[in-house]
Amino acid sequence: KGIAIAIVMAGFLWPNTALTIAGIILFGHSSMDRMFDYGLKTNEGFKYTHLGIIGTKKI
Repeated sequence: KGIAIAIVMAGFLWPNTALTIAGIILFGHSSMDRMFDYGLKTNEGFKYTHLGIIGTKKI
C-alpha cells in the first residue's frame, strides 16, 4: 500500500491525473485483497499467500 500512496502523492505533486488515478486503483486493489484474506502471493502458485492457502478456511 505504501507504493500506491507514493504514486498518489506523486500524482498530486506533479499535476498528473493518470498517475493519481493509477495510485488510487492500486490502493483499492490491495485493500480489497486484504479485506477478502488473499494477502501477498508466493512463488508456489496463486492460491498460496503469506496468510495461508486460499479456500481452506471453514465458514
